[in-house]
Amino acid sequence: MKPTYENIIKAKSKLGADPNDFECIIKYNGKNIAFYTMGDYSCHLLESFEKYNKENCDVLICACNNRFKKPYQRIEEFSHSIINKKLSISKKQIDLDFANNHDKEKIIEEL
Repeated sequence: MKPTYENIIKAKSKLGADPNDFECIIKYNGKNIAFYTMGDYSCHLLESFEKYNKENCDVLICACNNRFKKPYQRIEEFSHSIINKKLSISKKQIDLDFANNHDKEKIIEEL
């Protein structure tokens, strides 16, 4: 059966100073899925785990700097999968898109 996108639970909103960082919650395939991309800030990332758990999210897709210890320790308390970011071979948009699409497919496989 093909996955279905049902609705936006919490609209996309900007996080922090980086214009690319955001959060949102959607319903996808019957699951509440939160996205949180401000993974370069350990304390904020840890707070997001609690926030989305309280908001009854089934899945949290987040960025996380792999040099951090506490977020990875906290992740261990949940059923989880860690997908390491595929690095682009260059800064060309086509290569960036390829790497991002690779990551997207890996994430969707986990859902």
